[in-house]
Amino acid sequence: MGTISPREEEMFQFTQENLKYATEESIGKRPDQVFVREPTPWNLYSRFDWPEVQRILRPIGARVTTILIDLVELKRDILYNPGTPSAWYVNYDVMRLKNNISVSWDSRDMTNTLHDISYNVTVDSNFPSRIQCWSSWGVDMERSEALPVFLNFSDSVILMRGEKVVAKLVLTKVRVEFEVEFETVLQGRVGVNYSGRHRGHHFWALDVAEVQEKADLPKKIHSKEVIKIDFFKNGHVEFERQPKSQ
Repeated sequence: MGTISPREEEMFQFTQENLKYATEESIGKRPDQVFVREPTPWNLYSRFDWPEVQRILRPIGARVTTILIDLVELKRDILYNPGTPSAWYVNYDVMRLKNNISVSWDSRDMTNTLHDISYNVTVDSNFPSRIQCWSSWGVDMERSEALPVFLNFSDSVILMRGEKVVAKLVLTKVRVEFEVEFETVLQGRVGVNYSGRHRGHHFWALDVAEVQEKADLPKKIHSKEVIKIDFFKNGHVEFERQPKSQ
């Protein structure tokens, strides 16, 4: 929640003309001045304890839009047996791999909030690794972080004389994309001044929802955040036998 900004006044079409028209429609006379926040010449909001027009931002929905899964070869070892049959072992323990998170915003009607948003993403439930980062509301962001992937496995293959095998370390690369939708609504009072009294009063306060209704102004502003996460998991070894050496 925060006091409405000049940018948000534009988004909600809070021009002087629209607000004066709405006031006239509501209480029967066109005012000389209208206000949505301090400062005012008479300190109306503090003097009469009126609430300024406030923006309220809230999430209204989230959905996964894309899940892409690919196998990626990260490493290969060539095993060759020039002599007697023997077992060859391939061991993998921990590798540090680059994981990514990116955030983009639908720029249409973006509100001017000053909030920071924190992201805490667990990329593997078996051996938790996390990407932690922060960004400001409405600001596109991309972050890469080399996180440990705990493989903790070994595999073996029997090689006959002259046999060659390529041992390939393969991991699953996952991309998840999802959208979070927000809406911004208003609450508070629109301050009104009449140079000459109207119904015995110079100053009036109208509920902002009534003003929006009378002038047929937008009541909600929608924005959308798109989050993309790339990470690795589920390593395994694939053996590919090569033709024997002559």
